[in-house]
Amino acid sequence: MRSQKILIIIFTSLVLFLYTGISLAISICDVSQNDNNGVPLLLNSTVTIRGIITASDQFYAPAFIQDTICGVAVYDHNFGTKVSIGDDVTLTATVTQYKGLTELTNVSSYIVHSSNNITSPKVVTCRDISTDGANGVEKYEGLLVRINNVTVNTNRWTVSGSGRNYTLTDSTGTCQIRIDGDANLANTEAPLGNFDVIGVISQYDPSSPYTSGYQIMPRFIDDIIEKGIGVATIEPQTVTLATSGITETVTITHDSIGIILNQIEVDIPSGWIWETPGPMGIDLSGAGFPDTAHMDTSQSNDSTIIVKGASISNMVSGVIQILNLTSPNYPGRNVFHIKTAYDNQKLTRIESSPFVYIKPSEKTALTVPPHPFAPDLGERLKIMFSAPPGNHMVLKLFDLEGRVVVTLFDGESSGGMEINNWDGRNELFERVPIGVYILYLEATDAKTGETTTAKAPVVVATRLD
Repeated sequence: MRSQKILIIIFTSLVLFLYTGISLAISICDVSQNDNNGVPLLLNSTVTIRGIITASDQFYAPAFIQDTICGVAVYDHNFGTKVSIGDDVTLTATVTQYKGLTELTNVSSYIVHSSNNITSPKVVTCRDISTDGANGVEKYEGLLVRINNVTVNTNRWTVSGSGRNYTLTDSTGTCQIRIDGDANLANTEAPLGNFDVIGVISQYDPSSPYTSGYQIMPRFIDDIIEKGIGVATIEPQTVTLATSGITETVTITHDSIGIILNQIEVDIPSGWIWETPGPMGIDLSGAGFPDTAHMDTSQSNDSTIIVKGASISNMVSGVIQILNLTSPNYPGRNVFHIKTAYDNQKLTRIESSPFVYIKPSEKTALTVPPHPFAPDLGERLKIMFSAPPGNHMVLKLFDLEGRVVVTLFDGESSGGMEINNWDGRNELFERVPIGVYILYLEATDAKTGETTTAKAPVVVATRLD
């Protein structure tokens, strides 16, 4: 029966491709089917699937994609850097296996249909994970899952090399958690008490039968859900990329009777720049921050704000305004992690920290400093350019005769602000003569073929003795 199903899948796909030129997308569950030894039935077959990205390049590789029932790893780093969590993607690749983990490799084509789709993790237990794979049937491999109320046998996610495993315990038993060396929670503190964890299910089983070695892999710090007291909101929740002078307002409340939160920590996400770090860069208000509340400069830095002397109860809130922020160059969801403490206990991250969404570029734009630069003095010209997602961008420098001097960029737009620090050299790596040049950016929409452009003058100079 299994061999018949394989033939049906392959034959149907082949017929459609031959007559229409379009590969038929099969279900991810078809890709996930194994024999009794855990070997994929479609091993070495080229398949087309459609699903939602649940991990992109958080582990460097692989990425993970799933539909409503099944998931699978995609081991292609270039693909992982081009897609984002929440993208609805159709891709064509080859079915392979590494240490028991079914993978799609050598992505030959893909289409992003939409973005920002939400995938809710499937709630499972440690027993579900540790007993998966019986008779080659994998219910959870490749899926985004959540395990609630676990403890771990460490107080720090210490990682060296590619990653490290630790043991989780819940009411049903134990299972393995894998902290990848490229994930941003590597070498950070682990929760001391009970917590929830979200992650994708991977596998590492070096020998046949490939029916064990399942592990949950959290993608980032947000996947470790602590039980800190408090609720936080942030405004504005949406900003434009690479924008300066932003003020973000964080409001902290809670509903636990009899508890007074006396310490608050706000972590500014990576990629943001706090132009005025320190007490002058924040404003405390609300009854939860009395006059004695203050920023602890001995523990705070340019990305962490720790406020002591708070008095936030279930009746009063506290408000922290963070002044003079500059948003990142790239679009996406940026979480401002909030930690709270009461009775001078350890600061603990609250269950759901607020986030700010950075909007992708909505137009083709090109910016250079409005003054000459002298490359022979070691100066570089900072060129900033962008186009909406799904556009192919080409950035070239021309002389006044219309001749191409150098191509500075030729690739796909992520919707973010690209930066090129030009050193004043041409295609032959020779320094260009002093004079006036024209930067020309052309962006072509992959779907409509519409082209938009932007240009800017550049003056190459030198110091006069």
